[in-house]
Amino acid sequence: MMKMKKQAETSDIAAIAAVIVALSGLFLMMNAPKAEGGAQSAPRADLTFSGRTDVVLASLTAEQAGLAPRGALLPIAKTYGQELTCLTQAIYYEARSETYSGRLGVAEVVLNRVSDRRYPKSVCGVVFQGPQDKNKKGGCQFSFTCDGSLATLPKGRAWQDAGQLASQAMLGFGLDLTGDATHYHADYVDPKWAAKLKRTVQIGRHIFYRFSS
Repeated sequence: MMKMKKQAETSDIAAIAAVIVALSGLFLMMNAPKAEGGAQSAPRADLTFSGRTDVVLASLTAEQAGLAPRGALLPIAKTYGQELTCLTQAIYYEARSETYSGRLGVAEVVLNRVSDRRYPKSVCGVVFQGPQDKNKKGGCQFSFTCDGSLATLPKGRAWQDAGQLASQAMLGFGLDLTGDATHYHADYVDPKWAAKLKRTVQIGRHIFYRFSS
């Protein structure tokens, strides 16, 4: 009986994983701009979303997924496309000129914040913390959400690459390049908050930090 139950749970997890992968592919297909002369325009950047959810989409290993109850995984499949778009926007607007490692570093910071009790428990909640914060405490956490960048529509290979990288990061692929970083800034600025955190690494033009404890 226990063996049958375990097989059923494994089947549920595999089905949910398949839905997530399918959603990733659908996102990339829908948001891939056509060649010049095509009828489809670039995807809109002014995404609307419902705000914070209680779903943590940071990396799930196969072992962790096997221990997770089915009810905890189903919301991931339902909200994955929305969360993927928010992470893709962060990568595109914050780091599209960076190397693969530099863009992955930005994705890691977002997902590390999702896993941290001090931040919202969703990708969209983390990325748009500030503009969506009714209390307006702390300002925008990611500059692109407030500096007018969203008025420029994403386009081309950089947008497609950002979507692919976001999908990989949310599924738990890739190494920890930033040392559990929850912050970063460009190397040509010196924000006051940096002195209160522990510097971990510099990747390209971005310097990464984490909390001391």
